[in-house]
Amino acid sequence: MRVHHFLLLAGAVLFINRFADAQDLSIKPVIGITADGGFAAGAAISRTRLAGPIAGHVKGVVSVRKYQLYEAGIDAPELSRWVSFGLTSRYRNYPQEDFWGLGPNTPETARGNYLMEDLDTTATVSTSVGKFRVGANGGFLKINTGPGHDTRFPIVPEAFELQPSFSHIGAFVEYKSLDQESDPHKGGRYAFQWTSYLSSFQSYVVDLHRFVPVTSKDRIGFRMEAWFTNSSPEENVPFFMLPFVGGSETVRGFHQYRFRDRNALVLNSEYRHPLNEFLDVVGFVDAGRVFSNAENFGLQHLHPSAGVGARVKFGTRMFFGIDLGFSGEGKKLYFRSNQMF
Repeated sequence: MRVHHFLLLAGAVLFINRFADAQDLSIKPVIGITADGGFAAGAAISRTRLAGPIAGHVKGVVSVRKYQLYEAGIDAPELSRWVSFGLTSRYRNYPQEDFWGLGPNTPETARGNYLMEDLDTTATVSTSVGKFRVGANGGFLKINTGPGHDTRFPIVPEAFELQPSFSHIGAFVEYKSLDQESDPHKGGRYAFQWTSYLSSFQSYVVDLHRFVPVTSKDRIGFRMEAWFTNSSPEENVPFFMLPFVGGSETVRGFHQYRFRDRNALVLNSEYRHPLNEFLDVVGFVDAGRVFSNAENFGLQHLHPSAGVGARVKFGTRMFFGIDLGFSGEGKKLYFRSNQMF
């Protein structure tokens, strides 16, 4: 699936006809792809007024473990008075993803690895009314799996059996009352996303964020994410598309994708304290669990972790971050280029 050259070419088209004015062009460094990829770096370039109200963006990131991510797209935030439109194509090549099996208590010794490569093109239409945003999306996802490249661990046998393609449609609703988008001090974001991978399975995600000011600068952030899947009796959800707990975006004291099952619950809290205008320090507590039946949803049998982190910022926008999480399975270090929530 050699399509990343096409995506880079699509991004280069943003600048072929003429040089963009400085106010039209934004270049942001990107640190990290996924936790299994090791240290990764790249850049995200966006340009407004690419063609009238249409903006464009392109991103490329590579890691020391040969992970690759390329993305290109267009956005029309004001296609009409009420409607916004976006179209994005993303290619990923992750050569050594980890899998421990299914269930809430898989042993550390069960670790295997596999190659995950996919291409996803998605169009999104949305509208905003006050603090509410609702929309729909649809697209096509092609996946290629195979033997992982990490020779320390066995190859996941299921990776040889699955080469799926999916047409997918979805809908979402979101309510935001944040005082600031990139570095909120108070307010909340409450979102629900439904996705149907046609004739195969469906996914439902509830994602709730709340920020509470402690002082004029300090704040506490809370997040709850519940992720459910539902498939027909004749179909199984591919193991690499199941909800998970563990890693830089869920429970930071565990390996990425440490636990997988048909449903997952993740709870996060962060205390964010600015040391100066360029650096924040963070203390966090995370917990999560996976479970096979939705009726078993609850706070029992959580896998907890805690840790500290730092965020380097330019104004309100984060440039680079690092998290060190601790759990009963040891410590984990993660790099990031955006806030966890």
